[in-house]
Amino acid sequence: MSLCRIRGLRASGRTSALPAPPLALLVLALALCLPASSAAAQTAPPGFFGVDASSSVAADFAGMAAADVGVTRAVFPFQVLRQGPDEPYFWGYSDHLVKATANNGMDLIPTLYGAPPWISEELNKTPLHGESRRAWGQLLIETVGRYGPGGEFWALNPAVPYRPIGTWQIWNEPNSVTWWGPRPRPLEYATLLRRSERAIHYVDPNALILSAGIVARPTNNNKIPGTTFMSKLFAARGIAEIVDAVAYHPFAPSVAGVRRQLRDARVVLRDHGAGQTPLWITEIGWGSAGPRGHPLIKSARGQNRALRDTFEMVLAERERLGIARLLWYQWKDGGDDLCLWCETSGLVDRASAPKLLLETFRQIATR
Repeated sequence: MSLCRIRGLRASGRTSALPAPPLALLVLALALCLPASSAAAQTAPPGFFGVDASSSVAADFAGMAAADVGVTRAVFPFQVLRQGPDEPYFWGYSDHLVKATANNGMDLIPTLYGAPPWISEELNKTPLHGESRRAWGQLLIETVGRYGPGGEFWALNPAVPYRPIGTWQIWNEPNSVTWWGPRPRPLEYATLLRRSERAIHYVDPNALILSAGIVARPTNNNKIPGTTFMSKLFAARGIAEIVDAVAYHPFAPSVAGVRRQLRDARVVLRDHGAGQTPLWITEIGWGSAGPRGHPLIKSARGQNRALRDTFEMVLAERERLGIARLLWYQWKDGGDDLCLWCETSGLVDRASAPKLLLETFRQIATR
């Protein structure tokens, strides 16, 4: 995931004939006697599929709803929500996202992220100490107080369908130096999780705490593999009790690789007493243009096939692996100075015109 665009906010095959009727009826009867879980394994519950949509404009959300997008995820960056210690909170950016998703019947997952910009504007700076720590806690209290149950936003906007935010994601990819500097430290992230949980539950005791999206295989230097990071994180005091769901980013060249990474993640959670904690895939995707030889770049047809096969695999595995949600990264193509393959990973292009991916997404999500 990149914040580069958010910075700008600041300024069929044939089949053989059926057998004779008696045998056909027998086959049908046997099918009807299969367990319900087998028949339903390829169909997701409402709201299961979603997209990342931080930079989307209002018109995009109607397109999402038409494709049966049930949940969107967007970064709520400190550097956008508050500019200085004496400045009021700027809610324009987040109000837009909350209003657009509520108007279109979608859940919104905010990813709370960033250090106070008056202390540091580095992407990987963490709010763990001194004034930064205090400002982070206050940011969470104010944001949950605005958009959570009974929040100020809903009182100020009575015409907007009441859809309070009940799940809050803390940070993004803390096992990558891009987002956690000077290098990832699982115990530091555990500290941030504990402090964040206290602030959020101070306002909304029933809120769900979603971990940062842990990337399975970070590609930069000073990184920690996803399962290693998760193992150390859940070995920390109280984390298994604090985290209501674990977000995971199982990027891989193949669907088999995605499946393997999800299975490995579930093993780690079981080993640390969190076997019943749901897994949310908050980012998965491939691009159709970018650096030659990049493992996440495919042809347009290959990209579409990867989406279809990954969604089908997750539907088949979701109960066994405890997968509760799957979000494609991302809704719309666009420039990204941190992730070149991401520039062409959208379901729609830069002008919001639908790509082949969108129809495949819709066909699977709406059945």
